[in-house]
Amino acid sequence: MPKKDKQTDKLRHIKHREKRGGTDPAPSVIDLHVVANGAKFNPSACMLLTDHLRYLFNCGEGTQRIATEHKLKISRCEHVFITHKSWKNIGGLLGFALTIQGMNLPTVTLHGPPGIEKILTQGKGFSHLVSGDFNVVKRELEEGSFTDSTMTVEYVPLTKGFSENEGIGDTDKPVAKKLKADNGVRDVTVAYLCKPKQPKPKIDLEKVSELDISRKDFKKFGQVTSGFEITLEDGRVIKPEQVLMDRNPVFPFLVIEIPDENYLDSLLTNKLLQDHQVQNDDTSDKIIHLVVHMTPAEIMATEKYQIWMSRFRSSTTHITINEESNGPGLQGVFRIQAMLNMLHGGIFPLLPAQCKAAEDCIQDSDKNCVSGDTKIQAETNLKYRVLPKKGFNREQCFQLDNEAFIKEARTQPDLDENLKNLKENLSAVQSDELSVRPYPEIVFLGTGSAMPSKVRNVSSTLLRLSESQYMLLDCGEDTIGQMHRFYGDKLPDVLEKLSAIFVSHMHADHHMGLFGIVHARSQVFRSQHKEVPPLLVLAPIQINRWLQSYSENVENILPWVRHVALQSDDTEIWGNVLSLLQLKEFNPVGVMHCKNAYGVALKHKDDWKLVYSGDTMPCPALVTAGKDCDVLIHEATMEDDLADEALTKTHSTTSQAINIGIEMNAKFILLNHFSQRYAKIPMFNENFSNRVGIAFDNMRVCLKDLQLLPMFLPTLKAMFADDYMEMELKNEKLLIKRQREGIKSISKENF
Repeated sequence: MPKKDKQTDKLRHIKHREKRGGTDPAPSVIDLHVVANGAKFNPSACMLLTDHLRYLFNCGEGTQRIATEHKLKISRCEHVFITHKSWKNIGGLLGFALTIQGMNLPTVTLHGPPGIEKILTQGKGFSHLVSGDFNVVKRELEEGSFTDSTMTVEYVPLTKGFSENEGIGDTDKPVAKKLKADNGVRDVTVAYLCKPKQPKPKIDLEKVSELDISRKDFKKFGQVTSGFEITLEDGRVIKPEQVLMDRNPVFPFLVIEIPDENYLDSLLTNKLLQDHQVQNDDTSDKIIHLVVHMTPAEIMATEKYQIWMSRFRSSTTHITINEESNGPGLQGVFRIQAMLNMLHGGIFPLLPAQCKAAEDCIQDSDKNCVSGDTKIQAETNLKYRVLPKKGFNREQCFQLDNEAFIKEARTQPDLDENLKNLKENLSAVQSDELSVRPYPEIVFLGTGSAMPSKVRNVSSTLLRLSESQYMLLDCGEDTIGQMHRFYGDKLPDVLEKLSAIFVSHMHADHHMGLFGIVHARSQVFRSQHKEVPPLLVLAPIQINRWLQSYSENVENILPWVRHVALQSDDTEIWGNVLSLLQLKEFNPVGVMHCKNAYGVALKHKDDWKLVYSGDTMPCPALVTAGKDCDVLIHEATMEDDLADEALTKTHSTTSQAINIGIEMNAKFILLNHFSQRYAKIPMFNENFSNRVGIAFDNMRVCLKDLQLLPMFLPTLKAMFADDYMEMELKNEKLLIKRQREGIKSISKENF
């Protein structure tokens, strides 16, 4: 089938490389792009961009979503450099690797401290991250500097509580080799000293025109760019310097993170870095012209760090990517929220960042990029031209402009009429006495499947059980970022009241946000000098190995979690769970997806009942467990026309999910977990009744709101009319294709 051919086809940049004999030319243009600005609960990441390749520095949770939204072509990212082995730097690695594996990139090389690759090694057991046609290679520090057609990168290991003058063991050994001899047990942060390659010189056409060169002779000029003299037909010898443009000087740049004060002595005494700071010869090509700081603000403010920074010459440019940055990393999240807010301000509230004045949502441009200013706080999409000439470019930096987002929505011709009708219908609704209860409150944080998109993050739903308790139903990558976008400054209170996380199964898009949540929650309690109460993790027993591996290799979180295996039949344990969560029932249900996949039916002491399907095909056991529930949250990954694909992937179609709810006698059915092919809304059909609604990221509902959701469907269809029409056209093409395949199949059988 054509789709398979496309998936197995080589990427364009790899084809071009093979045509050139397996190498890329040194790029003539290199940009350093701030992928994520490091603001609170945003990752800190930057990427080096060339014509052929991408080089990523750090990959925290949410990095791939930001890079994909801003079209940074991560399919060309063959190298990832990690500064320090912490979750904020590696939390997005597994999701990133899964995505580029799907793009048919054959190999990605990891550079950085010992053990960073273990997050991927351990993840292979549950993530479908395979070797075969895709390989993850770890390049160790002791292998020495890395070089390719773009640049040479010197690894600069800095160790905790160690200055280079003191040595580790034998003083004549390089630091990297000493680390290996020490079995990698020392905590290390790695700075990267990057020296771009000098690009091939270009021909100066003005110089050539003065030489009166024939067209036949001009064909020889390819040899000149390679440094050779050529002899013309008339006997003249042309030297390269006669016809080539002057070369721009190429200077190194540095990417560095000092995680805490214990590394400062090693930083101050490092001879390699000293050699590339201030020199007597100010024109030396060893002098660093750009430093990217991923160091926390409190460390940058220390006397020792300031002394180290003072060693650079005054013209050196410093870009800081840390928690002092302001502004969001994503724009699509806020765009669709501004649009949905037009339907109902309570169900689709404006996010905290949208409620601030525009000048507070982004860094002030005068503050960031004043001409001649050499110390810049990063913004998402800020670019710095490393080659051919240095300078900032803010053309892709963005503001949160709600009015512009609403104006964009209003370009749809039928929207205003639909909004008018919706408001009239909403005003006529009378809430019955039972439905005015404030809990449960459901906040959807991730409503997409497999991988994140501009509009939908991967699976996560926050359930507020009562005034004093929350629990999460799944927690895909960057759930903590989504929570911060929704709650803003109120997030610490939510984390303090978070009692449990239910993990439905071990696919990565359902639990890769777990460690970020556990870490952030622990910080809330520790900042108040309180003991951290263990977070209840209700998950398949297989998560134990993942928790253990993370605790051994990154951060010991075992004291902060209490795992209860969903397979457990210990009545005492489940009794404690019910007591902690104030529930009458908590019934994990084995569902029809992968091995050890679960849905759950829970009933609160206040007599409301909620069912969450997790990922599953239509499942009779879930119907039985969920009988007469108040609300069913059911996955609806595929549209009805893709029922065969849904069966193959053990998912449900929209109509299958609705029918499960009808069989269950659910009072309301909320569809969730849409394939990312349905960027904004799924395909609607005749089964969408007044008991059915669709979930969006950053949608907040309680029982009284559910009856309103079906009223939104006509307006949603009008608001996203272009997207809906595109889906209909794709369906028509799919139907024609299947008809043709059916005719061919019948013809073969008759033959």
